[in-house]
Amino acid sequence: MTFHSDHDPTYLQNLLRKAPKYNQFTAHQIMSYPTIPTNFNYEYPTKQINNEPQDLQTFQSTPAYTQIQSALQLITQLVEFTPLPSVSEQSNIINDTPWLKSILLILDNYSTLIDQTPPYQPTDGSHTRFGNPSRRTWQDKIQAETTSLLTENIIQYYQYPNREGFVEEIGWYLLNSFGSKERLDYGTGHELNFLAFIIGLWRVRIIPNASISGSEGVTGVQLLILFSHYYDVVMKLIKTYNLEPAGSHGVWGLDDHFHLLYIIGSSQLTDPKTKITSTASGPSHRRPHIVEDEISPRLILNQSEVSSLAPKYLLFKGIQFINTVKPPFRFAEHSPILSDISQMKNWSKIQKGLVKMFQGEVVGKFPVVQHFWFGGVLLQWKSPETVNSKSGVTSSDVSVNSRHNTDNRSATVTPTPHPFNADSTGSGRIGITTARPHPAMNGSFTEHKTSRLNSTLQDPGLSRTRMPHSQTNRHPQPTQGHSHPQPYPTPTPFKVPKMALSTGANVGKSNGHETVTKAPWSK
Repeated sequence: MTFHSDHDPTYLQNLLRKAPKYNQFTAHQIMSYPTIPTNFNYEYPTKQINNEPQDLQTFQSTPAYTQIQSALQLITQLVEFTPLPSVSEQSNIINDTPWLKSILLILDNYSTLIDQTPPYQPTDGSHTRFGNPSRRTWQDKIQAETTSLLTENIIQYYQYPNREGFVEEIGWYLLNSFGSKERLDYGTGHELNFLAFIIGLWRVRIIPNASISGSEGVTGVQLLILFSHYYDVVMKLIKTYNLEPAGSHGVWGLDDHFHLLYIIGSSQLTDPKTKITSTASGPSHRRPHIVEDEISPRLILNQSEVSSLAPKYLLFKGIQFINTVKPPFRFAEHSPILSDISQMKNWSKIQKGLVKMFQGEVVGKFPVVQHFWFGGVLLQWKSPETVNSKSGVTSSDVSVNSRHNTDNRSATVTPTPHPFNADSTGSGRIGITTARPHPAMNGSFTEHKTSRLNSTLQDPGLSRTRMPHSQTNRHPQPTQGHSHPQPYPTPTPFKVPKMALSTGANVGKSNGHETVTKAPWSK
């Protein structure tokens, strides 16, 4: 649909009465986990989505897109009707889950660096609406430490060849999960990068699969703890440096910064009690039973209830964050879609509507996914068959047994130098830092010289059509005597091509009006 200045405020309310039917999943689809890669020729992620609508349509047929959709469905199923436990219970779970504890140590390190990097205060008393330039200093700090943090905390759980390549590829998605260093903003595209980070860990089984019985492997509670800690860091980052919403639709968007948070949060409130219908081919579908009396969507508008439920449910955590940065008594004005959600009768329709919005407003929107980059293994632009045929590697070259053979741990593939990291001599040499192996490896992991993660990183958030803050003089330059680094130099201007209009996924613009997916909850 197209939103005009005279938008009818009752339109969304009418949409709420037209919820889509509950999707019918087969038992196989319900238990679909991220697949183990067939080769380990990691590559530094590169930009592939450059043109609309051709590249956007191609993206929807890539292995990466399939991995995102499968992981989203799996995560929502694992967290169904699962609240976050108390702080003490979370502590016990973390201590009993080594891989989770290791990831949280990295996030805690990022949070500590925020405390150690206070916002820049201009001496002339000037004020900027969005984006404190000290955010760039924080990015420099995490970029300098991420390779060693991954090596010390994560690599011990990696059981496949080419550890150096894995650290570089997975590290890119982690670094780009916290907003744009250039534009000083954060949005759903960065949130998507954190989902990609989790998918990457899941594909190499650092995050273990759950069994069908649920008796082992990753649980919904573990995933909720991980996401909750991530959102704690991001919310702290947004408030500390006053980050601008990236690609926000204003009042007609779901939220200025988040979308995945609300999908997971609404899934937490959906009871997975099922009614199995037997057919000749076996169980045909599952339909959730909704507990409406315990936590009603109407509580979204109750500030005291929101504060009470926020520690347990991510959806209310997001609402609580909005109430801290915007006037809560004007909630219906600045967050009309979330306000309309409160009028829904059950969480199932809400969850399905939010997923539908995600397809159109996040992975189906060119301004968002143009900043999503693709590596050689974890989230691929090309199919594994194409990659293997070009590299001479076949699926049979990496057997199940050899994947878990510790002799393969030190196997490496020389990475291709990134075009933005060539040295001044033009030799293409990569910036050098030394990463320390984890003590548990007993020397099986040879010290490697990386990494483009630690060197100057091209910011995927730098849009063609949107120049960085430093070019518009929105942020004051630090006066002499301050140690804060200067903003990035002005990039070379170039002509912006006219974008072709797409007939699918409501992408781009039409007649000067921005198109927005007809979700939530429309057919």
